[in-house]
Amino acid sequence: MRASLSLVLVLSACGGPPPVPDAGTQTFIALTRDFAGFRSWRHFDGAAMDAAGHPMGANTLFINRDVPTGSDTFPVGTIIVREQFPADGGTTPELHAMAKRGASFNTMGAHGWEWFELTETMEGVALIYWRGAEPPSGESYSNGIVVTSDCNGCHSMAVDNDSVMNATTRLHP
Repeated sequence: MRASLSLVLVLSACGGPPPVPDAGTQTFIALTRDFAGFRSWRHFDGAAMDAAGHPMGANTLFINRDVPTGSDTFPVGTIIVREQFPADGGTTPELHAMAKRGASFNTMGAHGWEWFELTETMEGVALIYWRGAEPPSGESYSNGIVVTSDCNGCHSMAVDNDSVMNATTRLHP
């Protein structure tokens, strides 16, 4: 019996990262490793830009998990990455993301969501360039386009969809 218990403990210790919290007051803090392999997640090619300030151009939206049927919010631990190519035909995309931290994060903006800009190494590893409840001073969205609001300002227009702007990731189709 003791040997079986030891085996279970050893195997569970080797089983990879702990599961992402799903509800309640728990908090998820996205790390670089949480963006690994984002291109293999469920994706939507050519998703339309839904708000002023979002640039036009080829883009893909990646989401790491599905929303449970009937849910009014995205689960804590949800990560959405947008790969946006410049409208002028440029070949270097921008990577912006949002992660549902939950708990009391960003209560004055898109409640529970944290914003990110990612950079990608030559090996295709996504690294966090900046993160927070709003972009750092001097940063703008998509290749220097001047925006009159920050992430929270625009995403507040989608409060009925838990601050997620894109129609392909609707909570209630």
